Amino acid sequence: MRLTGLRTFAACIALAMLLPGAAAALITVGALDTPGSARGVEVVGDLIYVADGSSGLRILDISNPAAPVALGAFDTPGTAWDVEVVGDLSYVADGSVGGVRVIDVSDPTHPVALGAFDTPGSAWDVEVVGDLAYVADGDSGLRILDISNPAAPIELGALDTPGFASGVEVVGTLAYVADGDSGLRVVDVSNPTSPVELGALDTPGSAYAVEVVGDLSYVADGDSGLRILDISNSAAPIELGALVTPGTARDVEVVGDLAYVANDYAGLRVIDISNPASPVAVGALGTSGIARDVEVVGSLAYVADGLSGLGILDVSNLSFPVEIGALYTPRGYAYGVTVLGTVAYVADCLRGLRVIDVSNPAAPRELGALDTPGCARNVKVVGSRAYVADSASGLRVIDVSNPAAPLEIGALATLDFAYDVDGVGDLVYVADHNFGLRVIDVSNPTAPLEIGALATPGSAKDVEVVDGLAYVAGGYSLRVIDVFNPAAPVEFGAFDTPGDAYDVEVVGDLAYVADGLSGLRILDVSNPARPRELGVIDTIFCCSLGVTVVGDLAYVANGSLGLRVIDVSNPHSPAAVGALGTPGVARDVEVVGGLAYVAVGYPGLRILDFGPEYHTKVSIDIEPGRTPNRVNPLSRAVVPVALLGSARFDVADVEASTLGFGPAGAEPVSGSVRFEDVSGDGITDLVADYRIPETGIALADPEACLSGATVDAVPFIGCDAIETLGPNENFGRCGRGFEAALALPPLLWWRCARIRHERE
Repeated sequence: MRLTGLRTFAACIALAMLLPGAAAALITVGALDTPGSARGVEVVGDLIYVADGSSGLRILDISNPAAPVALGAFDTPGTAWDVEVVGDLSYVADGSVGGVRVIDVSDPTHPVALGAFDTPGSAWDVEVVGDLAYVADGDSGLRILDISNPAAPIELGALDTPGFASGVEVVGTLAYVADGDSGLRVVDVSNPTSPVELGALDTPGSAYAVEVVGDLSYVADGDSGLRILDISNSAAPIELGALVTPGTARDVEVVGDLAYVANDYAGLRVIDISNPASPVAVGALGTSGIARDVEVVGSLAYVADGLSGLGILDVSNLSFPVEIGALYTPRGYAYGVTVLGTVAYVADCLRGLRVIDVSNPAAPRELGALDTPGCARNVKVVGSRAYVADSASGLRVIDVSNPAAPLEIGALATLDFAYDVDGVGDLVYVADHNFGLRVIDVSNPTAPLEIGALATPGSAKDVEVVDGLAYVAGGYSLRVIDVFNPAAPVEFGAFDTPGDAYDVEVVGDLAYVADGLSGLRILDVSNPARPRELGVIDTIFCCSLGVTVVGDLAYVANGSLGLRVIDVSNPHSPAAVGALGTPGVARDVEVVGGLAYVAVGYPGLRILDFGPEYHTKVSIDIEPGRTPNRVNPLSRAVVPVALLGSARFDVADVEASTLGFGPAGAEPVSGSVRFEDVSGDGITDLVADYRIPETGIALADPEACLSGATVDAVPFIGCDAIETLGPNENFGRCGRGFEAALALPPLLWWRCARIRHERE
């Protein structure tokens, strides 16, 4: 379909939304690690006030969200859980030791203590309305303080709730208390000296926080996620809808039709509540620490992120990433995952091999399973065989030709704990923990035979074999081993890593190492005898346990923080572009067709969609060999476009039928797809011709893009600058002046007349 009007602008916007690094999904804009454990945030203009646990109150300048600056601090005597700011005064809920502290913040660089009131319980939350402060005081319920003299607050009234009061919101004469295991309590505070409970609803989880909008109450309900209650009858609240989120829902902020939930280890979750009876997850972003509180101002979400301090997230676009499917493996513990076509093979430490149908990613279902005697750590599938590294029991060879009934056909005990396995032809390579690399001949799968071995200095946890070299990660190093003679492996090179290397992925001349607590390390292995580090990114707080690379993106299984996505287009400067917290411990990840399959321990398998903005970026050359690339939108000719191959992108993997060029996505001219080295770099490129009228390119378009997918359904996109022939030049080609144009054929005359009209 040909686009008109503002299509050039819209195409540019759409393109920007496709590229990693563009603000097309939830992304981290800035952060500042505070000295304590951030538990609450309040934003006022260009300042943010952080309740920072044992470090008290911290005041930050966020006028540049990408680079927050610490201005001032006040160390309260207790544990700062929450902060409320009114004018020049800050009210801090300071736990069981500090009660409520009143702090003068008129000079944000030098906050000064003004007054305090030691509540009988543990002050978790404070809400200020006029001259009253309402305190959620833990085991002591709701406390109401008179703060008309902020230097000397006094208690007016109290109501001991049955649970642990951790959050409070006041609307009119009603206080809504999130009361832990007793759910939501509705309290009449029209007489602050004698508050009275009007109604209550026991939620299934532990109510941590509450937000009230109109007749609806939104409760962050711990393990049971977000609960939406109808409070139009305050004496009898009823639940309208709910959405169970991964992690623990600690806080909720409602803006319009969206609820933002701070979800502990699972980061920030964004939920569409336009239909309160059926809330829907629309976006998420894993944070570095433990998301406890969130405030949204404009397009930015400010998250109190536990030990990681303050996180500032761009929430201007909410579409991706999202979890679209999951399969809980009962009494299991998913360690590793491999996906082939529509089948996922999960190595389950407690249940052996699980075979899962993922043809419908939203509803995966188990096809079959085979319990192995040890702890299944990882699995590699070659043809109809699955090779399982089964910890104490070694290598298991399983026939999966009938996925509903996997059958073990062979096994070989290794010397130590088999952690990982890779297979090439009739050889299987096992990372055997303290005994290094084992090479096993499986030409007779019923009787596997070890033919070679090499002890490595560390604990071998992962192995990948590429072009006769085995890359073994483990024990604070990466070892490169020559296995051209599998009977006599020889160490060829090594690189010491600062952390405990858990996983390695090799793409071209680069090795990507998931290095435990030190994050993702990118090594140049073009000289495998001497690997050297190019870049590193700290994935923060937890453990980088697995990595897979697709195009310019590295997907890191990051332990309890879920999945992290890293842009590695510049290996010297990798950059985080997305994340999604998962329940459990993310240990391994495989990406197929734009979906990430993550093994997450006890909860089993999670399937995540990171959306089109995570398409692989490729390089193209319009009109190869010509500069500038000049395209006449009125021509009926064809334009050649080269998709450039590289060490990271093999054009032989491209599914030609998916290619589309220009705003209209023109298909290649039939029979025009060819393979040649047009760039002269020794790497094969893919060239195809496209009919200009079918491309949708218009006058003044600054660039044109080619999109498509590989045979493995990995999407890609690449763009190149163009110069379209302007109206003056086109009209000149039609003839000098109107009289000359009349002598042209009717179709060309019409085009010239249109150009003349556009010019005028």
